[in-house]
Amino acid sequence: MGANIGKYKFYLPSSAEDFRLLTGYAFSGKGKQGAKDMAWFDKNLIRPYTEAIAAIDVAKQTTKNDFKALNKAMPNIAKTIGDLIPTKDYTNDQAVRVYLWNKAGYTVPGLNEKEVGALVAYVAGNPELALYAESLLTISKSNEWLKPGEHWDVSTILSDINNLTEKGGRKAYLAQWIENVDEIFSEQNLNKIEALYGKRHREALEDSLYRMKNGTNRPSGSNAQVNRWNNWLNNSIGSIMFFNRRSALLQLLSTSNFLNWSDNNPVKAAAAFANQKQYWKDFSKLFNSDKLKQRRGGLRADVNEAEIASAAANSRNKAVAALSWLLKKGFTPTQIADSFAIASGGATFYRNRINTYLNQKDAEGNNLYTEKQAEDKAFLDFIEVSDQSQQSSDPSLVSMEQASILGRLVLAFQNTTQQYSRIMKRSALDIIKRRQMPGTTSMLQSDFSNFSKIMYYGAIQNLIFNSLSAAIFALIPGFGEEEEEEEIDKSKAEKLKRIANGSIDSLLRGMGVRGAVVAQIKNTITEYFKQKEKGFTGDQTYTVIQVANLSPPIGSKLKKIYSAITGYKYGEELMKQRGLDLTAAGRLNLSPSYAVLGSLASGVANVPLDRMYAEIQSVAEMLDDRNTIYQRLALSLGFRSWDVNAKNEEDDLIKAQIKETRKTKQKEKAKSKRVETAKQKIIDRRKAYESLTEGQKRYILSLGKNARKKALDKQAKRLKEK
Repeated sequence: MGANIGKYKFYLPSSAEDFRLLTGYAFSGKGKQGAKDMAWFDKNLIRPYTEAIAAIDVAKQTTKNDFKALNKAMPNIAKTIGDLIPTKDYTNDQAVRVYLWNKAGYTVPGLNEKEVGALVAYVAGNPELALYAESLLTISKSNEWLKPGEHWDVSTILSDINNLTEKGGRKAYLAQWIENVDEIFSEQNLNKIEALYGKRHREALEDSLYRMKNGTNRPSGSNAQVNRWNNWLNNSIGSIMFFNRRSALLQLLSTSNFLNWSDNNPVKAAAAFANQKQYWKDFSKLFNSDKLKQRRGGLRADVNEAEIASAAANSRNKAVAALSWLLKKGFTPTQIADSFAIASGGATFYRNRINTYLNQKDAEGNNLYTEKQAEDKAFLDFIEVSDQSQQSSDPSLVSMEQASILGRLVLAFQNTTQQYSRIMKRSALDIIKRRQMPGTTSMLQSDFSNFSKIMYYGAIQNLIFNSLSAAIFALIPGFGEEEEEEEIDKSKAEKLKRIANGSIDSLLRGMGVRGAVVAQIKNTITEYFKQKEKGFTGDQTYTVIQVANLSPPIGSKLKKIYSAITGYKYGEELMKQRGLDLTAAGRLNLSPSYAVLGSLASGVANVPLDRMYAEIQSVAEMLDDRNTIYQRLALSLGFRSWDVNAKNEEDDLIKAQIKETRKTKQKEKAKSKRVETAKQKIIDRRKAYESLTEGQKRYILSLGKNARKKALDKQAKRLKEK
């Protein structure tokens, strides 16, 4: 019955939906009954999950703090924990973990009783190491250490600490939610769902439930080879986002995501902000909450970011761990901006939501909630709103497509667009099914709120984001040096085209894999005609790269490698003159050789040298007083020199000199060629004359000068053809 249901669904098919859309928004009815249905799903599925994840965040942060305190209290053990034990076959780290597993009664894969006994005796015979082991058990808040996996020897105490709450204790925190899920989504009910909503809906729902239960966004059953491929993709994302200050700036746009048309409408938000003492107190509480600390520390804004953080924490492969650590640190500007946007926008929401709960009365006029209860409920509401409207790698907010290998290839960088598309779909469904939003006082207010969300996320924020990305402000008169009107018009047309195209791509890619394919077909056709219009200067290699951009990580790699090739091809003479210089004319100005090397390193090995080169050059231009104050300000915010038309005068001068030298050489070469050609013609004419009979010679000599030359040239041509 459900085999073909949803087969041709284009806009956010089931595989592109998150847990909310797959459950409450799919199964709830219309009107008042629909609102009751939604409240039931929220009470039994959404809220228990949110509470459990909040508790996990608190537990993880507590464990992390306790682990830091333990290492600080026992510095000698902390320094030598990775050293080999006297027998040279295992490390202190491995011995401690075997000691803890033996205490819990676990069998350690790959070790026999004799080996286990030797390691246990070694730890027990070292009082300080034994105390460290027992302290680890204490901070784990469990009677048993995390059960060893098959490949326990390539992980560490740190990776076990990282997984204790996220993996080992996750199901304990989610116990109530899991009980509800197992009851609601029994085999019988799943069969009904498949019959009514389609096989694809059931598969997406089961995939979401699996990932939510296990705290992972990798498909079940992934093997080592697949995981290595995933890691390569994740690291390519990390190299692109390495110290991306512009991304951090654009992240601040999400501050307004907490506004609504009920208790945190613009007027009430402004009133809450006006109370500066309370506002900054709430900001500090949210910014330093375990929720945002874990979001920053675990890079949980995106699937790829989260797994880079995991690789940095869990890998014993030093090279892999070092690269993952470097890329993880590269997210710092975006992390800080992300937390600032959430805390600054969330502070007014949090305060106004507390007031909402404090004003709720029972039938007798008594307050329903104490101040502490109101704060706790408001904080959970804050978590739900921030996760839904911000980027998030939580499995409940990641679709089956995003978690799949295909999604990692095609939907990289699209976490935000996917989130916004789902918000718009939820709002549209509420309007269509006439369901009143919680917190609104009338159906009119509910509809207005839903329409405003669709307009804001679909058009307003989309256009603002793409306008800032294209640096449209660089067209403001006086921003840069005076340019020709024709150049300004051309730049304006290019930027407007880029904004329109980026906005359309955001909407299409937000629909899922099918939308991404449509967007890429459009972009490939556009690139083909763009290169064709350039005539002989066009390069259809960029059309091929545009095809590869269906997968942004792959397309980016090909573009970087091709950029290195063309950069060397067209800048060879400049690079020869500049060598590996770090300065030019006494100013910080890296040689373009570093750009070529950086593009190759990033494209092939995910080492973000290209980002480092770009950052250093931006800083150099920012400090250059030949640029306008507006250009320097934009450069400080992360925009590139080409975005704001900031010139590299030193390199431009060398290029001009190279061009002039090339012109002079070409003129000399042409002159020399003309002389050689004239000499050769004289020789050819002499040979032609000598090949003639006496009568022909007399005839030739009787002709005028020009006619004689033409006749001899024809004879010379005939001789060459023979």
